[in-house]
Amino acid sequence: MYRDHITVEPLAPLGEGRLRTVASAIELLWLFERQDEVGVSEAAAKIGVAKSTAHRLLSTMLECQVLEQDDESRQYRLSGRVADLGEIAAESLCRRPRQGELP
Repeated sequence: MYRDHITVEPLAPLGEGRLRTVASAIELLWLFERQDEVGVSEAAAKIGVAKSTAHRLLSTMLECQVLEQDDESRQYRLSGRVADLGEIAAESLCRRPRQGELP
């Protein structure tokens, strides 16, 4: 997979009008670039929020079908719907003209 080639930079400080919750949810998504599953404690430590906050974020993302949860390990992983979005994004990128090219 592409994980070995991905460099994740920390998110820039939030500007005025930006939502910390949305930024935290996106930071959670970036965790999956390096690993298949993540638990609440690990997620909290890696994105710098309280465990209760990480749990609420992960639970909301689960409810919204962005994540799935393993019944035995209780770890979270990306859902198939996110994979579908990735395919749509890849197809869209292939259709876009390259910089400097005429459509």
